[in-house]
Amino acid sequence: MKQKELEQLLKRYLKDSSSEFEKLEVERWFEDISNNDIDLSESEKIEIKDRMLARILEAREQGGSEPAVRGRQLIFRVAASLLLMIASFVAYQQLSQGEPETIAVTTPALSDEVVVENNSKGTREIWLPDGTQVILKGESKISYARHFSGKKREVNLVGEAFFDVIRNPDRPFFVYSGNIVTRVLGTSFSMVAPENASTIEVNVVSGRVSVYESEEGESDETEQKKVKKGVILTRNQKATFFVKETHLVTSLVEQPRPVKVPTRENKLLVFEDNTLSEIASKLEENYSIEFVMENASISNCTFTGDLSDMSLFDLLSVIGKSVGVEYEVMGTKILLNGQGCQKQIVN
Repeated sequence: MKQKELEQLLKRYLKDSSSEFEKLEVERWFEDISNNDIDLSESEKIEIKDRMLARILEAREQGGSEPAVRGRQLIFRVAASLLLMIASFVAYQQLSQGEPETIAVTTPALSDEVVVENNSKGTREIWLPDGTQVILKGESKISYARHFSGKKREVNLVGEAFFDVIRNPDRPFFVYSGNIVTRVLGTSFSMVAPENASTIEVNVVSGRVSVYESEEGESDETEQKKVKKGVILTRNQKATFFVKETHLVTSLVEQPRPVKVPTRENKLLVFEDNTLSEIASKLEENYSIEFVMENASISNCTFTGDLSDMSLFDLLSVIGKSVGVEYEVMGTKILLNGQGCQKQIVN
């Protein structure tokens, strides 16, 4: 809804000349005002909410002797006047600050769908109705229901976004991008699905997700079958869907993240004459990645050094050069092989 149309709608409501449908729209907007429909700073939101609360309480006192319905109408008239003030304030901000970033938020008047389009180069933080956090990257768009209902929480994505999903076993979370469906209960992951792209990627940061190919008009029964035909991803794993070939490939993410981040007081990856088998076990625990030794003779090679501040692949390179082994990423596993052992100390 454009700025001018919004102001006209609110003015009609204040004059009691709006239709019943328009009245419902204004009142629903007021009830949902905390859902990030207006782009204000936290301090501005708090100030407006305080002023709104004070005016509503005042309106209730004035309408205390009237029937409940008229009292409610009075409250929403006060709300409408405040919404009009907010709309004017936002318009003033946009004019005074010059050319803003193009971030469109659309709430169609005849639909329960919310569409957020980020046409800027930066990111946009969005909070879904269930409390799920979405970081929407530039040149991306997301759509979702204003109120999640039924057995599913469903979101459509074009572009790239990071999701930190609130866990709800009774109502799984679905993200639809092109031909790919990502189903989660509660986890954090990122998705890269540009419009008309040749590939779609799902990268898991924590938890578990299932990724599978969708079809038009699929039922719940066929959905369950497709989940089984798809792939299950856990921390530091990703799935790449090749659109033309309709083929899913699993692998590790480019930069695996540790479960626990080392600190000065707690250096997790300090080794002193530890065997390669012990080191691999420690890395498995901290990265949730399986290590496989193709050559059993290297398992007793020892290493000494502090690798706490290194990324996974950098520290594997250091260990490899130190004890004479090589590593290779094979799908979601890391293979270690070599003729070793040459003992070296890394400070």
